[in-house]
Amino acid sequence: ATNPLTVVTNLDGVPLAEPFTTSFTTTDRYVQDFSRPEIRGTSPTDGAVNVPDNGDVEITFSEPMDVASFRPPRFQGDPTATVRMSYTTASQNGALAGRNVLTQVRVKPQTAGNVIQLRPLQGFGPGPYEVEVTVTAGVTDLSGNNIIRQQTFVFSTENDPTAERFDAIDET
Repeated sequence: ATNPLTVVTNLDGVPLAEPFTTSFTTTDRYVQDFSRPEIRGTSPTDGAVNVPDNGDVEITFSEPMDVASFRPPRFQGDPTATVRMSYTTASQNGALAGRNVLTQVRVKPQTAGNVIQLRPLQGFGPGPYEVEVTVTAGVTDLSGNNIIRQQTFVFSTENDPTAERFDAIDET
């Protein structure tokens, strides 16, 4: 019902003088990624002992991850956190039991985004402490696909009397 020559106009409102057609073919090069990423490994591994006080925690995924989706807690009990590193409630952790470890998140260089590093900003302390890392289903790959389910692993730090000492901060 509409004259196809009047549908498209230039900035002055003047319609096309003659019909324009084109054709193209797509390839599978830009297929949308619907596969969910998987955790392939962690360092330290679940149950590891004598982890250095200043060691990074590395999580290896099956595909490149969106580092912006890894949000450590800003305060105790932060509901927006998608990755959490904390001292377990074990008695050996003393006053730090259940507290978050201040964490910086980054992509490990030279890994194409498949390895995410969690770096404790102050180290873990003199230890030995038991530390738990939780990665929630809120973390995503570069296409926005989240991991299938929350995963947790636990490790113990070394006894290092020369490590920096710090106490829990009362957030009230």
